[in-house]
Amino acid sequence: MILHINDSRMLREIQLDLCKYYPYLRMEFYPSDKITQYHSSGLTKLDPYLKTGSVRKQHHAGIIDIMPGTTIKAFKEKMKNDFNLYIRLLHFTKEGWVSSDKLESFSLDELNEKGRHIFHDFNNVSGQLKNLF
Repeated sequence: MILHINDSRMLREIQLDLCKYYPYLRMEFYPSDKITQYHSSGLTKLDPYLKTGSVRKQHHAGIIDIMPGTTIKAFKEKMKNDFNLYIRLLHFTKEGWVSSDKLESFSLDELNEKGRHIFHDFNNVSGQLKNLF
């Protein structure tokens, strides 16, 4: 999977590109890599409708080629080091969308697959419950 990064794209477009390949993962953008401080201080993530060029200090275009074994940590570092984009990835769980900060050794494929199983198990159970009534 390839993500195209350039100043004219909105952050939302990059999010949607990722979701096409990984529908059970979500990406949020932040103004710096101090993401945990933003949550504790009440500051929020970046508006996804901002242009990428308005939030980056380095303005070169490029791509990120996400291979099947790419870890969460490697992906976040690539976004930070190559494009000055600070992200947090969320994955789908039984509790809803949860930060993957403690699962950085997992690959994007692994977390997406876990989310897919949980989503399908959940929908299968609700479908069965509807048939009871």
